[in-house]
Amino acid sequence: MLFATIFLVAFVILGGVVMYLSKTIDHGEARFDSSGKLISDEEKHDDE
Repeated sequence: MLFATIFLVAFVILGGVVMYLSKTIDHGEARFDSSGKLISDEEKHDDE
């Protein structure tokens, strides 16, 4: 019974940490061109 209680408390704490980090860390995908340089979203394209 004690093990189950410790497990549930640890699970809730870990879930809270994961939820906090998911809200504070920027999510996204880095894009690279064929030379390996990072493609920035701020770059202007000719077709805009």
